[in-house]
Formats: sequence, structure tokens, C-alpha cells
Amino acid sequence: MNWIVAFNALWSGLYDALVGVARPAGSIGQLALIGAVMGGMVTVVFKRLVDRQRMRRDKRRLQAALYESWLYRHQPRVVLSANGALLVANFAYLWTFLWPVLFASLLATPLALQVYYHFGLQQPQAGESALLTAEFASESVDTMTISGDPEIVAITPPVRLPAQARIVWRVTRLREGATTIELRQGSQLWSLPLEPARRSLGMGLYRDNWDLLITPRAGALDADANLVRVWFDYDLAPLDWLGWLTLASAGGAMGGHWVTETIRRRGAGARDS
Repeated sequence: MNWIVAFNALWSGLYDALVGVARPAGSIGQLALIGAVMGGMVTVVFKRLVDRQRMRRDKRRLQAALYESWLYRHQPRVVLSANGALLVANFAYLWTFLWPVLFASLLATPLALQVYYHFGLQQPQAGESALLTAEFASESVDTMTISGDPEIVAITPPVRLPAQARIVWRVTRLREGATTIELRQGSQLWSLPLEPARRSLGMGLYRDNWDLLITPRAGALDADANLVRVWFDYDLAPLDWLGWLTLASAGGAMGGHWVTETIRRRGAGARDS
């Protein structure tokens, strides 16, 4: 789990730095910068990893199979053979792209998660509420108490769901203001912010490594705790942020393509001279 915490801290620091640089430009400027970085990073990594010679070879095989199928279109046996070669050539051509695309996409995923928890979710405003759920490792739901600033939040009595090993509370924000929700189980005490984190939402507390990977700012629970996860259910924000991010990513991809092609042409020119 230590490596996951370090991994999340690294990407959270990078995301915070990008958001800090673009803060004077507002939310759209932040999305534009982050999207451009994501698009450029994916493009550069992809173009560095893809095997160009193999791609050209597979492309020639694909074209040859197409030409053969067209030239001998009146001979069913030849057309059938050419279609089989065309299918094999298609798979070979796509396989050339598969691993570069997969690796480049995985590289961009941590930033994409940070963007989602920053712009894709919205915390309750005054008069609105959110569900807070605690899930345990067994159906024997342990006793847990919860508290918060009574001037800022109102918390309903817990609803116990033994079949799902969960306890659920409804937390209603009474007025604006920063506050934390404290959960106590025996001698253990955890705190969850009801305000957004400085850059991106933390969402909750998790014990499972996968949960920690996909919620990069969440807190970690002890591996031997009966408590598995604690999280807020936030409403989704309007999707206009996704449009800005997509446009900026496309621009970053074009910029990354231009940079890599310029470097490649200059390198080829230097070798020829």
C-alpha cells in the first residue's frame, strides 16, 4: 500500500502544480492546460513506442490484400483467400498500435481521475444533502459514531443494512463553511472533509488497493480493520467540463504530433547530411 500512497501523492502533486499555474484563468483555463498536457503526453508516448517499420509493412500487406480482392473479384476462391489475408493483415496492423495505445492511455489515467474528482463531482450546497456510507468486512456491523459541526451540518440517525454490511447516514449542509465529519470506532478516529480538498475531492477512506488507486486523494484504512471503506455519494456535476477537456486534449495531441514529427525530421536531416 505504501507504493500506492507514494504514486497517488506524485500525481496529485503534478495535478496541483498544473491547477496552480492555470488558476488565474479560472476553471476553463485549468481544464485547457490539463487537457493539453494529457493529449500531448499520450501522443508523444504513443509515437515513441509505435514500431513505424512494422506499421508500414503491415499497411503494405493490408493494401496488397485489398488489391488482390479487387483484381480477382470474379474468382470466388481467390476472393475468399484474399479476404482471409485481409483479415489477418487488419489484426496485424491493429496489433502494432495496441500496446502503445494501452500504455499511453494508462499513463494519462491518473490525471484523468484527478480531473474527474475535481470537476466531475459537486458537493452539497446549503440545504442539500449527501449520503455517507460505511461498509464492513463482515455482516457483523460494528458500532460506529459520527459527528460534525451542528451549525454547518445536520446528520440523521444511521440506517443499518446488515445484509450488505453497511451503515448509511444522510448529511445535510445547513450553511456554507468548511467542516469535517468525524467517525469513531472504538479507539480509532477518522476525519472526512465535507468541503472539496484544495484541488480535488478525497471522497472517503478505503482499505482495498484498487479503491485507493482509483480515488487518488482518499485516506487509507488499516489492512486488518473490519472497516472496508467509507465514502460520500456526491452528485455529478454538469458535463460541460468534459467538452473543454476533450477539446484541449485534441489540441495537445496535435501539438505533441507536431513536436515529435519536427524532431524526427530534423534528426533524419542531420543523419543525411
